[in-house]
Amino acid sequence: MGEPAVSGLIDLLEKHDSALKRRFVQYASRHAEVHNRFIAPRHVVPEKTYHEQAATALGEIGPSARAAIPALLIASTNADRLIAARARAALVKIRQESVAPFVEQAADSRTTNWYDTMLVLKYLGTNAESAVPLLTQFLSNTNAMVRDSAAEALGGIVSHPEICVPALLICLKDSDAYVRRDAVDALCKFKNEKVQIVAGLLPLMQDKDLNTWLGAAIGLEGMLSPEEINSVIVPALNQSLNSPNPVIRENAALFLKRHKAPATAK
Repeated sequence: MGEPAVSGLIDLLEKHDSALKRRFVQYASRHAEVHNRFIAPRHVVPEKTYHEQAATALGEIGPSARAAIPALLIASTNADRLIAARARAALVKIRQESVAPFVEQAADSRTTNWYDTMLVLKYLGTNAESAVPLLTQFLSNTNAMVRDSAAEALGGIVSHPEICVPALLICLKDSDAYVRRDAVDALCKFKNEKVQIVAGLLPLMQDKDLNTWLGAAIGLEGMLSPEEINSVIVPALNQSLNSPNPVIRENAALFLKRHKAPATAK
């Protein structure tokens, strides 16, 4: 992309909000209506978002972004875990370092920095494909947080579908809603495994957890053609109109309206 792109991304990585903007962002984080009006549609973009995305973009550029190493080293010590993890992953890509140390660190889920290591693996993408066998084993761990972190990391790596997809499909029946939702998000990255993934997501259209339901509905929309949406999702949405969760019922009606399909709740 050239030096101008790298320089611009370094500027974004080092960008800091004014004190007034920081107060506004903090206020929005405590008031959903303000967040949904200004932050969610990106009318106001917090510095955290700039830092995260700039770090990841620099990593995607790779060795040509070596000028960003000093700024990324500073970002890698950021108190915000996501910024730090993205910066660490970018440094590995730019320096073309081995991911083996991170895979070794991830092997013991009892270590204090284990979650941070899992985030780095997630943002390494396909560079961390050697971690896939280990991560799929974690999907059956007795600790829900470990299972959730593993599903999230696999959704970032998106490699070895023959191993990941069957293991993640099992997670769709997990007792923990966070695990189910992150498994949905990860599965939807494997576009070439559409048939079995759609079959796995459809039952979640009857899930009582809003986030799981939304993940399945949005995921199915993204994987299916307009014709398939009419024949597959619309009937499931109509069933969702009978959900015991009133927010799911409201969202099902909105989805049906968007697809210009009649609501036929029983």
